[in-house]
Amino acid sequence: PPGGAPLNKICGVRDVVTAVATAEAGAEMIGLVFADSRRRVSVECAKEIVAAVRAWRRTPSAGLVVPQQLDGSSSVAERAVQLAVAVGRCRPLLVGVFAHQDIGSINRTALEVGLDAIQLAGGPQDAALVGSTPLPTIRTVHVADTATPAAVLAALAPSRMNAVLLDKKDASGALGGTGVPFDWSLAAEVAQQTPFFLAGGLSPTNVAAACRCVRPFAVDVSSGVETDNVKDIEKIRAFIQSCRTLSS
Repeated sequence: PPGGAPLNKICGVRDVVTAVATAEAGAEMIGLVFADSRRRVSVECAKEIVAAVRAWRRTPSAGLVVPQQLDGSSSVAERAVQLAVAVGRCRPLLVGVFAHQDIGSINRTALEVGLDAIQLAGGPQDAALVGSTPLPTIRTVHVADTATPAAVLAALAPSRMNAVLLDKKDASGALGGTGVPFDWSLAAEVAQQTPFFLAGGLSPTNVAAACRCVRPFAVDVSSGVETDNVKDIEKIRAFIQSCRTLSS
């Protein structure tokens, strides 16, 4: 948020021990990947993680508005404030990441696991799915090297999403977690118009600089807090601490 530390989301957590340690480190959102990825978790594993984190946080619900109840009467900025309030009340939120999956499967998994929110990471076609999800929803927009601020803002046209995440558009078709940033100067121009999650190539060593340049509402990290493709709790702690240095 402007003038303060951005919210943080640690994505791609795959086991109970790491999830609880990540919550203890100060994570405000934890991402569980159900899309095709080396970080993918099974439904049973996700249920165990959700149960453990819910027991740790001792607050049953974040109380966020679901997409069906959103319309043009609230701005993206107002929805960002609602998300920040929910995080303050119920940390960390548990976010399921889905891509190229049918809406029925997404909704069944989200409700069975007990997620707090859904992140759609499949590309432009996700825009049509946002109003059909039963939980608060974050939509991912992949930013190409040739993108302009106007094109990115057009892709963020008002819809029933609770928040939006900007990530690097990968030439290989990867949907995130590649460790590659996109143009921060472009992101900074977009941030002047609308709040978003900044993702792509962030790490404990560069997140503070990225946030000073872009001033995003929130930051999302996955590969940047891994060692040998495994989540590293020391890097997670360092990442969150780097974010907190921006609160003054």
